[in-house]
Amino acid sequence: MTEPQATIVLPSFGRPAHVRDCLAALGALDGGPYPVVVVDDGSPEPLAPVCAPFGDAVRCIRQDNAGPGVARNRGVAEARTRLVLFIDDDCRPEPGWARALIETQAGDPDALVGGLVVNGLDRNVWSDAAQAILTYSYGAFGGFDGRLAFFTTNNLCVDRDRFLDLGGFDASYAFASEDRDLSFRWKAAGGHLRHAPDAVVTHLHAMTGAGFLRQQYAYGRGARRFHGRVRDSGTGSVEMGGKAFYAGLLLHPLRRPTPRAVVRSVLIGTAHAAMLAGYLRERRAEGSGGPRRPTGDGRDA
Repeated sequence: MTEPQATIVLPSFGRPAHVRDCLAALGALDGGPYPVVVVDDGSPEPLAPVCAPFGDAVRCIRQDNAGPGVARNRGVAEARTRLVLFIDDDCRPEPGWARALIETQAGDPDALVGGLVVNGLDRNVWSDAAQAILTYSYGAFGGFDGRLAFFTTNNLCVDRDRFLDLGGFDASYAFASEDRDLSFRWKAAGGHLRHAPDAVVTHLHAMTGAGFLRQQYAYGRGARRFHGRVRDSGTGSVEMGGKAFYAGLLLHPLRRPTPRAVVRSVLIGTAHAAMLAGYLRERRAEGSGGPRRPTGDGRDA
């Protein structure tokens, strides 16, 4: 057997059923088995018993709760392969997912590679709206080539040494935007983003209305911190978005009329009101002595 080209890092907090199902999907990947590092981020019930039936290919590392960014960094530190792939426990990869990321990376340490994320819960209006916001934002920020382009952490491939040289994910992003920050720093250090459209994961985040609003509020807080980093880098500034951005975001569901188009547009408007509240809250915190790190695991609900 040849040595594996990549290690898969899977952080989790308190979702054993998701971990079990995700590990089953990872075990069926083309070109496997791939070593998997599950980082149990202080779950109330340890995840090691969930991982044990999957054999030696899966290692479970437990740490005190520190948030997903720190958990991913721990997973990379434990990896022993040139490449590291990231996925979340509520995502299910297509069989060709890992191979597509590896082939797109093509041995280029400067390439940060991201795949395609699709919503697997079409009947959940909250999950549907969250995916619509992400899809639109990718295009509005310049696709995968613009200055503020980024890949999400649930479908990502990095060169391990380059990732560690950059310091990994910034742990100060306890709420959100650590993916945007990593992508920005990667490009600032001379790297580039490369899209792998055949690397597909299905996102199964069953959201509630309250969870949706908490997520968008957290995104607003993370966005404020990220915008401060862009400003401090001397490469320009960025705000939440201009009138054209918001108008396009609200109206784009209506350009392809469906029975849910109006609902989606209303939820998108609600989401950005929550984001703005989070953004302003973080800005006020900066004015009163700096942003505060929240308690808890830092994940969306």
